Amino acid sequence: METAKKNSSKRYPFREEMWAAIPERWLVDFHPVPLIILPNLSKGRQSGKELLVEDSADRILWFKTNVPGIEVASTVASGIKKVQSKKYQRIWLDYNLEWPILPKDKRGQEGRRRTKAEMEAIAKLWDDIKTGFNVAEVIVKSINKDTDIVVHSNDSEGAKEIQRILPQAIIASFGTFEIQ
Repeated sequence: METAKKNSSKRYPFREEMWAAIPERWLVDFHPVPLIILPNLSKGRQSGKELLVEDSADRILWFKTNVPGIEVASTVASGIKKVQSKKYQRIWLDYNLEWPILPKDKRGQEGRRRTKAEMEAIAKLWDDIKTGFNVAEVIVKSINKDTDIVVHSNDSEGAKEIQRILPQAIIASFGTFEIQ
């Protein structure tokens, strides 16, 4: 299994613990979805800046390893600031940014439902959520409006929402692409 893991780590950027759950016989030619090949813009004559808008430390590490020189914005606010101030050749955009950590469901622990006040507090958290869509809304009006966009979110509905306002965006869920 170690050999399969080494050879496939660049192709399938899954978390380490996910590899343990995959039977070894599947790792020989494991393609969960069609693989999308994207050119590495930091190589050759196409060199230029790329921006990653992502809040997951695991994914940020994967991109920094596979896309040398990539700039990172880990919040909606920093993503908006960067797309307004600098022209990029490619922007990697996640949808689920800054998701709130919700209070644990107490029903199973104490045998009761959440109170109205608890439900209102949770609803307030959801009203204040900022996502990659907020960054996309700014891209449409910025110097990056014609930039190549790759929506690497695994939230397919959110990715489609971004693509609706950025028609040039490619949807390539994390784990379905390779950078060469």
